Amino acid sequence: MFEHENRRALVGMAHPDDAEIGCFGTMMRLVQESYDVRLTLVGSGEFGISIEDRATLGSAFEKTRRLKESLAAFAGTGVVVESLLLPDGELRVDRHLITAIERELKQVSPSVVITHFI
Repeated sequence: MFEHENRRALVGMAHPDDAEIGCFGTMMRLVQESYDVRLTLVGSGEFGISIEDRATLGSAFEKTRRLKESLAAFAGTGVVVESLLLPDGELRVDRHLITAIERELKQVSPSVVITHFI
């Protein structure tokens, strides 16, 4: 798939389940090709609750519930999952968010970056 000496990939997603839905297969392929793959989730996703479930579960999940679901989805795959746990629905493109993302990029120093396209 990719030919890099540095076999590190950083997947940056806004919410839990974005990577599972959008690029799980690509991430597994990178793992197969001996890449160290790290998934960084920016928001906590506590408001990612369906209208149907709101009747019984309320308007929001417990703050780490969706992170736990992503951790379970990637368990045993070799993907390292981390979260900035920023409040869902309150993300702003500002120096705090940019600094947090820069910190991840510096720490991982990836040759492959996968993220959303808006």
